[in-house]
Amino acid sequence: MLEVETRSILASHGVLEVYEVMKERASIIFTTEVVQNYIITLRTLKFSLEFRIFRKIRKNILCCEITCQ
Repeated sequence: MLEVETRSILASHGVLEVYEVMKERASIIFTTEVVQNYIITLRTLKFSLEFRIFRKIRKNILCCEITCQ
């Protein structure tokens, strides 16, 4: 459920496609037009996620950390 909601929220923030959710590493890989090092904070009634893009893996694919609060 969290993954589905996360994908939906990311889509509304301009994320083009989520490639993989790596739960064991609490990170997510996605393609996006968001610039590197930009921090996106997403909030819903159920959870708050902070995405900090920390490196570009390859063209148009960024990796970011997720902090669930």
